[in-house]
Amino acid sequence: MNFLDYIFYTMGPFVPVLFLLLGFLRSSVDGTKPKGLVDLKTINDKWINDSSWLSRITPIFSVFIVIYNALIWALYSLISILDFVKFIFTKAWWLVLWIWNEVIHPTLFLVVKLLWHYIVIFCWKFFRFSFSKENISRGLGYDNLKHAVFTMLQINLLLGFFLIIGLLFNFSPAATGGLAVLFIVFFQYHIFNSTNFYKGINKTITQKIKIVVSSLVIGVFFISLILLFRNYSHKVILQGLGVSIAQISTPLAIAGLFIFTISSFFLSPYIVDSNSEKFSVLSFLKQTFIRVPKLLYSLPFHLTGLVISSIIPIIICLVLSYGIKSTTNYNISEWNGVVMDMSSHIPNIKENKKGIKILRENIAKEDTAFLYDKNAILNEISSIEMEIEVEEELKSKLKPNKIFSFSGSAYVGEVQTFSYLEVLNSDYYNWKVYQSSNDSVVYKSRTRQRGPNDLGVANAYTFNYKWRKSGDFRVEVSPKNGCGSGKPVSLMVNVKERPDTKLFITNPNGKDVVCPGDTVDFYADGSDWIKSWHWELPKGCDFISEDTKQQIKVVWGDKPGTIRVYAVGEEGAKQTSIKTGLLVNVQPKVGNAALTVEKVPDEKVVVFEPPRAFLYYNLVDPTRKILELEGKIEALENKLKELEDSHNTKISELTASISVKTKNIKTIRAQIFGTILAVLGLMLFFSLLMSAAWTYFVNYNYDIYNYEQDGEHYLANQYNYYKAKNANQPLLGWFIVIIIIVVLYIVANN
Repeated sequence: MNFLDYIFYTMGPFVPVLFLLLGFLRSSVDGTKPKGLVDLKTINDKWINDSSWLSRITPIFSVFIVIYNALIWALYSLISILDFVKFIFTKAWWLVLWIWNEVIHPTLFLVVKLLWHYIVIFCWKFFRFSFSKENISRGLGYDNLKHAVFTMLQINLLLGFFLIIGLLFNFSPAATGGLAVLFIVFFQYHIFNSTNFYKGINKTITQKIKIVVSSLVIGVFFISLILLFRNYSHKVILQGLGVSIAQISTPLAIAGLFIFTISSFFLSPYIVDSNSEKFSVLSFLKQTFIRVPKLLYSLPFHLTGLVISSIIPIIICLVLSYGIKSTTNYNISEWNGVVMDMSSHIPNIKENKKGIKILRENIAKEDTAFLYDKNAILNEISSIEMEIEVEEELKSKLKPNKIFSFSGSAYVGEVQTFSYLEVLNSDYYNWKVYQSSNDSVVYKSRTRQRGPNDLGVANAYTFNYKWRKSGDFRVEVSPKNGCGSGKPVSLMVNVKERPDTKLFITNPNGKDVVCPGDTVDFYADGSDWIKSWHWELPKGCDFISEDTKQQIKVVWGDKPGTIRVYAVGEEGAKQTSIKTGLLVNVQPKVGNAALTVEKVPDEKVVVFEPPRAFLYYNLVDPTRKILELEGKIEALENKLKELEDSHNTKISELTASISVKTKNIKTIRAQIFGTILAVLGLMLFFSLLMSAAWTYFVNYNYDIYNYEQDGEHYLANQYNYYKAKNANQPLLGWFIVIIIIVVLYIVANN
């Protein structure tokens, strides 16, 4: 059972009672009773006082009277309900009429009137205003046209100058913005100047420029202040101070920039209209905000009027454009592209200069590398030539009819080589070694003569002999054939004993593992030639016997080490041995780690070998070596020639590249100069094209300021009309509409 069913079953029996009480409740409120209601007490008193027999049955009729009264009260309750419904309907209708009269009618009809006035009527007014004969033909007057042409020429020349330097030097956004601001200020100056000229006004331009510059400075200053605090917002103090600064800087920056921007349109008419030497910022902002919607609304008509007023200049410029196309093969659009290409000229020049610098650096590197390689080859050739000189010198040592060998004394045990150049028609060569002291033959040998060699040089015949004892000797060679012998040739040789060297002895003997503090015996080599021994102990050890004997006693220390000894014979220093040694380790105490050391190396026996310079003992080897070195020189000379040819080719290529880039730079510079001349021509072209439009633009902006400003505005007129009917209108209607919209929005979203 739902709630409604519960109410019905609970309250159902009481509905008649409640229905009767509704009429009684109304009677109690307004003090009226339903007509036809019978007073039961009066009837009862009348019936009781009556002596007729009917009075005896009064109680029976009382019941009917009560029922009758109940019916009357029920009927009265029904009439009360109908009266309440009638009241509700009446009030609802009143509410509908009130909403219509006080909300819908003033609100809706005001909107419709405003839309009609400001869309339909104003469109027609702006149309007539923008396309009036006066406005269209004003720019074609000789004086106006002359003034406009010179004005636009100045503006376009400045624009062209800024455009040229901006494109050539690729200014940063900040620098470009600075140039744009300067151009706008210059543009506004000419607006003020042209306004004075066209309207015949003698107002000074200085005040207007001061206002423009001041507004610009204020806007830029406070925007910079905002950015400064923003960049340092991480500083707590500056962040807190920024709360106050932002509330001051933001509106002032917006106001300054707004005045700077809108001054092009409304500053001149405002100053003329205000007729005051003192500029009021608030008054200017107020008057501007009132007129800005009108200016924006009239822009389509304004732009169309600009085009119509410029028809004659456009036709003239189309003819000029055809002449430009015929003369230069470029139309205006293509020339615009050429001008915009100036942004790449300076980078291209820099790139070419950078390329030239790199090429010159490459030339310098190439020259350096070439000189390095050339010098390396020349040094190598010089080194080989020196080798050839050495080889020639060595070769020259072998002379005919002379025995050749190393210079200086020979040593016992050394093998000495002797060389002798062949003698014409000799069959063999007899070699003999004589001892000079008794002129006795010590050794003899024979060498047969060989046939010619492939180099065509004389053969050399060598004889090797190992000297067995010292002394003076004579080596003799005799060329012979079957018919006799030639003149013998001899060479004296002094043979010396080899210099003394250290003699060999064996390593000493003894215990190689001892305990700390042990007394140990050591024994040295006992060869017959030894007369004394010289012992060396490690640190921590002490002799307890003489240290020049073959056997010694030593008190060993607590560390391992090498005990060394060398021997000396009767001849002293000439008969001294090498040092040999024995590594003795020390056994540690229980619980201690063992110490280890490396054995000191034994000395080695060095055998004396006499130093001998390299010599040739035949002519074939040095000749072959010289030919080999000359072949290397020839190869190096060819390599040097190839290097020079390659270097010259590379230098030529790099020089040609430099010439190309230099030519490119000259071409680009010529393009820049030509483009600048073209810009001057284009500025004149656009000055002619925009001359009439400039006159129309300046006059239109001035005239639109006070267009239909005399008397009460239509919006104010309508406002006062509805306010005269109801002091709360029309704001009340708008308020209720907004409230209804808000309520509906809240209901829809919930």
